[in-house]
Amino acid sequence: MFTAQILLFDSLLQRYYSYYIYEDPIAQNLQKTHCTLDLSALEKDFSVWQSAIPTLANNSKIQYLWCQKLPQKKVTGEFIKLLTTALSQNSHLKALSLRNNYIGNAEAPYIANLLKSNSTLKEIDLSYTAIDDVGINTITLALQENRSLKKLDLEGCYIGGITNYLFQILSTHQFIQELNVKDCSLQFYTGLTQLLSESTSLKKLDLSMSQLGGYNLEYLTDGLQKNKNLMNLDCSSCALDTSTPEKLQAFAEALSNHPSLTYLNLSSNGLDSKIYPLATEIIKNNSSIRYLNLTANYMGDEALQNLANTLPNNNSLTTLVLRKNRISNNGLKHLSGALEQNNTLVHLDLTENDFDSVQCLGDFLQHNISITSIDFDKEKISDNSFVEIEKLLKRNQQIKNSYLIFLKNAESQNDLHGMFRVLKEIKQDFYNHDKRIWSPSQLEIIYNSSLDRIKFKLGEEFTLNKNPEQNLLYFIDTYIKAIPLLNDLKPRLSSAVINYINTTALEEEIALFNKLRDILEKNRDEDDSINEENMESIKHVLDFLTQKIVSHYDAKEREHSSITPTTQVKKHYNQDDFIVKLREDNNYQALNRARLKFSGLCELICNYIIREDLMGLSSQSESSGDFNEILPQNLNDIHLLAGLYQLNTDWVLGSHILDTSSNLEKIKAYLLNKYPYSLFSPSDVSKDSTQLDATLFAKKLDELEVGCYIKFMAFTKSFGKMEGHSMLIKKNQDNTYSFFDPNKGEQLKLSASELCLKLNKSLKLYNATHMTFLDGLKYIKSLNQPASNEWNASLSKVHLNVMKIDPLHRRANIEAVYNLLADPLFKNEDNTSPRYINELKNILRKIDPDNEVNIVKSILEIKRISKMEPEPDENIHVHSLRSVFSNPTSTTFATIRSNLYKDSQIHKIMTKPEFHESTKPHRSI
Repeated sequence: MFTAQILLFDSLLQRYYSYYIYEDPIAQNLQKTHCTLDLSALEKDFSVWQSAIPTLANNSKIQYLWCQKLPQKKVTGEFIKLLTTALSQNSHLKALSLRNNYIGNAEAPYIANLLKSNSTLKEIDLSYTAIDDVGINTITLALQENRSLKKLDLEGCYIGGITNYLFQILSTHQFIQELNVKDCSLQFYTGLTQLLSESTSLKKLDLSMSQLGGYNLEYLTDGLQKNKNLMNLDCSSCALDTSTPEKLQAFAEALSNHPSLTYLNLSSNGLDSKIYPLATEIIKNNSSIRYLNLTANYMGDEALQNLANTLPNNNSLTTLVLRKNRISNNGLKHLSGALEQNNTLVHLDLTENDFDSVQCLGDFLQHNISITSIDFDKEKISDNSFVEIEKLLKRNQQIKNSYLIFLKNAESQNDLHGMFRVLKEIKQDFYNHDKRIWSPSQLEIIYNSSLDRIKFKLGEEFTLNKNPEQNLLYFIDTYIKAIPLLNDLKPRLSSAVINYINTTALEEEIALFNKLRDILEKNRDEDDSINEENMESIKHVLDFLTQKIVSHYDAKEREHSSITPTTQVKKHYNQDDFIVKLREDNNYQALNRARLKFSGLCELICNYIIREDLMGLSSQSESSGDFNEILPQNLNDIHLLAGLYQLNTDWVLGSHILDTSSNLEKIKAYLLNKYPYSLFSPSDVSKDSTQLDATLFAKKLDELEVGCYIKFMAFTKSFGKMEGHSMLIKKNQDNTYSFFDPNKGEQLKLSASELCLKLNKSLKLYNATHMTFLDGLKYIKSLNQPASNEWNASLSKVHLNVMKIDPLHRRANIEAVYNLLADPLFKNEDNTSPRYINELKNILRKIDPDNEVNIVKSILEIKRISKMEPEPDENIHVHSLRSVFSNPTSTTFATIRSNLYKDSQIHKIMTKPEFHESTKPHRSI
């Protein structure tokens, strides 16, 4: 009995050990997206693997599987059979690696069946396995039935006599993009030509460590001449130096004329130019190659000089690898002189060469900003010249990362204002106004060419836009925000203003335009900013032009459209007219989601409409396409001036019912369904409290006076919150009703039954569980007096508070803070800025003053980094900055600016005449 207990205990212990030490970890590993299996103990634990591997058939997690350390045992074949059988049914696996394993021809049929059966496998790696030409032949046959494989890696496998057959089969494969046959003992024939000529999918081909001398090079050359899609070609260690000059010339011509090749590796081919200057001809004539590797060709100084002479005229090469090429100090001078005139090279690898000084590289880098990385053996340098190299490369990296990338992105997005901001910063940091020189000089070319592109784009806008107000508004707005970059356009703008005055019937507004003309004609220094008084005049002109555009559109629609009783129409205060920007721009996702909520725009829009009595008046067409054609595409798609601009008053922003109600009123509404300013209760017009009864509702509507506004709110209650949507109803003189939904527009002349139907649809649309009908006029009149002594700002206040100020004022606040950071007060002893200051500048540089949510996110990010532990190199003034940004009252750039003024040292800087900023704090954004 005791013996039996011992045996039972031992069995349980083994089972426990097997499960927790082997089975469970394997099962968990197989649930990873990227899974690596260590199979070194396969023979010992094969029973565990027999249970685990079949689960791969229905495994939906695994996508990349790498099998390592398969033993040279019979059990490996059984494992491969088990594995491929399971994976044949898997529909999620993308890549399988069996490289460096003891897998031979006996396992090839299993792999072939996997390629036939699995329709989702994209990559398979069989490199450095024991599969030779016999097994590769089996796999090649399977590829005829495969319709998914994109990458095939056979590196180190012996292919030999079936090379031609493999290439012929792959030439008809519609999906193969990458083929690695490095070190495969290839025997070339016309199959290589056929592969390159006929394959339309192949992008990457690795032929390295193959014999391309003699006739073999002809097969490659013939294929390249007909190929249009290859992007990456590796011909390293291919004995190209054994070919004749004629064959090398033909090869060079094929490479030079190839339209899509961007990566070329010709390392270890003996290209010393004694037979034929292959590399020189390629650099000279090719316009697509970006990466060229010439490692270990031992060219020497003479060959390098010939190659260097072609670099000034090459506009595509970004990486040049010249390792192990016997380059001396003299050869390096030739290369440096040539690179002074090259503006595209970014990375240069000069390691394992013979020079002992890089002084000449430093001389050329003084005027070059494109190269950001140079590799060389620092321990071989006998002087300190590498110190200057490192400094200049760091400068170039800063120029690229902090300026040029932002400039390129802004241009690609046709963001002229973004381009202006970067160009201003470039000129401020790299142009010496006293000496009137740029350092480095290449930036002058970039600066001027970018300005030319901006002017060209402006010209395009003037050609496309026929509306005179739209043209002038766009021109003024762009010019003002670009000061002083577009000063040479001032005469053209002045002429446009005069032309508008002479061709437009202006009344009292003519004084505004005359003032604008005087501002433009007044001679000003290049860097002068526009003073506050003139800026106000310009803003009035912009406002007039915007309203003129909208009124033109209204008049056009009144003339051409007839409104039927149930026609749905839009008004320019409608949410959809100015919310397009919110939908398209990822920076506005939070505000866009909020627009359907109680905390969104709908409540404020409804309050504005009631106060201005805008319902039932002239309407616009449903066609938003026509509306977008009329409105100008500047000033953040004009939504601030044509739509949200009308909400930018303290009264509207403070009118949200959740802001004006006391806590007691909110509790009554939530718990007792008793709402302030209620006209009638839901039970008066609904039998089930979820849908309106047409008869009951019509009876209540009859009791209302003409002109009455009903604020209809559909909402849900959950966990102490009320979320919903505000809409409006107005009773018209002809006993019809107008219904306005800020998300859909206004509908006119509805009967009571039609209105009831609309409201019931809205209740379903917004998943409402509750509703209420408030006296809109009574509520609006109550806002003239404080509704409550309590002031609990709702989420709407947070979302819309940023809209209280014009984008031009926002820009002034942000730029004032940014300009402050450039002051020497915040620099270290070595005259460099701490990382914290650089991070602040990068955040400020990316801010779009027209993008409210972007501003809020930037302020939050500034607060986050300001609360982090200061670094040792920060002085006391930087610590003061951290305190200001971390201050709870620093919630906008206006308050940040105001708080900065409280520091005496900072106040002194910001009130200097050359700072070009007013000491008067702006209104809070």
